[in-house]
Amino acid sequence: MDSRLGPTYRVEVKRYLGFVIIAPIGLLAAALPGASSAAAAASVASLQPSSVGANASSTIIITGTGFSASTTVSISGCPATNPGAVYPVPFPNPGPGQTAGSVQLIDSTRILLTTPTIIPAGVCDVAVGGNTLPSALTFTAAPERLTLELRNNSGRDDSEVWVSVGYNCPLSTPSPPYPPGTNDCEPDGSTNPDYAWPATSSGDNPNRYWYEVYSDTTPLPAFTGVRYSDLPGTTRNRTISIANITSGVVYVSYGDPVNTGPREAGRAPSYLTAQTRFDVFELTFHGSGSSAGDPGEGTWTNQIYANVTAVSGLGILMNMTGWDNSYGRNGPAPQRVGSGIRWLSGLGIYDVYEGLAAAGADVDDSHVVVTNDGKPATADNFLRFVSPSTNEGSGYADLAVNASAYLPWVAAQNEPMTVIGLYTGAGAGSGSWYCYRSTGFSTTAATELTGTYGFSSLADAQSAAQRNCTGGTSGANITTATSATSGTPGPVTSASVYLQDNRYLQGGAVATGNDLYNAIYRDFMVSFAYGYWGSAGWSTDQWLNYGGTTPAFSAAWPGLPRPQTYPRWNAYAEAIWQVGNAYGMPYSDTFENAGKGNPLVSGSNIYTLRVTLRPDGAWETPAALLPAVQRVTVRKGQRFMTGVLTSVGMGPGVSYRISPTLPTSQKNAVNGIWFNRTNGVIKGTPTKLKRSTAYIITAKDNDGVTASSKVRLRVTS
Repeated sequence: MDSRLGPTYRVEVKRYLGFVIIAPIGLLAAALPGASSAAAAASVASLQPSSVGANASSTIIITGTGFSASTTVSISGCPATNPGAVYPVPFPNPGPGQTAGSVQLIDSTRILLTTPTIIPAGVCDVAVGGNTLPSALTFTAAPERLTLELRNNSGRDDSEVWVSVGYNCPLSTPSPPYPPGTNDCEPDGSTNPDYAWPATSSGDNPNRYWYEVYSDTTPLPAFTGVRYSDLPGTTRNRTISIANITSGVVYVSYGDPVNTGPREAGRAPSYLTAQTRFDVFELTFHGSGSSAGDPGEGTWTNQIYANVTAVSGLGILMNMTGWDNSYGRNGPAPQRVGSGIRWLSGLGIYDVYEGLAAAGADVDDSHVVVTNDGKPATADNFLRFVSPSTNEGSGYADLAVNASAYLPWVAAQNEPMTVIGLYTGAGAGSGSWYCYRSTGFSTTAATELTGTYGFSSLADAQSAAQRNCTGGTSGANITTATSATSGTPGPVTSASVYLQDNRYLQGGAVATGNDLYNAIYRDFMVSFAYGYWGSAGWSTDQWLNYGGTTPAFSAAWPGLPRPQTYPRWNAYAEAIWQVGNAYGMPYSDTFENAGKGNPLVSGSNIYTLRVTLRPDGAWETPAALLPAVQRVTVRKGQRFMTGVLTSVGMGPGVSYRISPTLPTSQKNAVNGIWFNRTNGVIKGTPTKLKRSTAYIITAKDNDGVTASSKVRLRVTS
């Protein structure tokens, strides 16, 4: 998996939310005159839906008769989870970060119930007024199946789009309560005859990979492309359901299917060589359970994690959102969970291309932009962009090419490098802050980080940084290495910055595990890709609010004009972040994804992932100066100004010139007319008559892109 799809570790500042205790409406209503008679008159017919997510806020329609503003609702009798507990709605004291739920009267026959977020899994009774419906509402720890709602807004016909799902199943865990309910990820009782995972990868059971993808209720062949138009649903809006899997990658391709089996013809496509245009999104369904808060692999209380990743490359723009199971016909529509992945409206593939070119990437290099004919990219031949973490930096700035390049420049500063962060994963140091420090940095020798962990706050870790990161629990030293498995110390290289690939030793031995030290080293390496080292501060606790003006990679671009105009951080990732918030590089969510918001879609009450294929947009927007033509007639002695010009398809630093020439200041105006070269406006108060004269105004930006506009000016008596 390219990105971290579980709650592994993350540098973050926790905020503790207070709460207000509010007396439940139902309890207050019980003291009002006539409340008990109204409650007794209520009669309940049904609850829709009758199964919702546990520990989550879900919306339910209760239908019946005799409902009024004083009708109370409570949930109780959940013997499997919390015997004897009663949950009045709203719940009086849900706790920090929880919601109380609500009861909303629609009319005398309908109540809209929103459940508190504190009710665990189990089958519960529901009391409405004076009536109790036994075992009326089931709270499930996680959805039995995850629906993938795929929307084809690409502009291509449904028959041109293909979908393929590859996945892993839990080693051994009870299937959820749907028939036939067998163990070991086999709800339909059949294996995939076309797929046998090597024993070295999957353990002792070669048949661990089963049909777990469904078109409605019919199993689909996993790892094999399925034509989008053959999926159930309506035109441009079709669905797949996924059952008991641990993690998976969903490929979407245009024109031809993508197969992901073990045979040569079915292996996952290469971002560098595949001649099929494709892209992927990732998901973890019931999770690996390897981190704090996840109780174990395959358990049904784990959250769902999903994201659209561009870590390896980018070929198709896809939006993604997660949705809960709120009842939508008479109540609110299903509610969106999290911010999701979004690409800015009006922008498309070519805008990423322009961003790469502006950042100095070689867009004519087939290791950066892949086309189906090897020629420069156009709307007709484009296949995908390739990230520097896939091609090891080929076609991107070499960060160690000479003494003035980025990494040698950092080494020349001879400054200590401090890594401060909060570790939220499992094992030693979980839930505490750490402080690690390097006394220096070299491009020819290994760098060693030493420090401590166990600090209770950011302030304590910052204080420790003033004492060379002492004062906490001593941790193992961390040493950069030539590879993740060699055991040989080595320097940080240009490729390792782009790959962020965990090349380090832990206490002198080969590092293993997704642990505290992995998090520390991850932060250390990400700081290079973000261009942090060498900026003001020199410690990672400043990342969340870093606002410096020094472009991070400018020292690595000595051959480029005006490097200050180019993006900070990883050039590939920044070109993507200008257009959307998908992962641009590994761990990019760690520091809020360059201010674009976390692209990870996660939650325990996600029942639907909605993925929308976006159109490419205009491959190239010709530069233009608008309005293209102006006809202006003024009287002698009349003050005037031509229209303000708008540049389209041009970058920053636009300046203007005019032909035939006019003075560029009011002081030097000829016959009262002059030209403002900062905004392209002709203005003044004419002192003489003038026949219609055509002026050509030309705009030019910092990259030399030009566009022109014509003004016909006439002065009458």
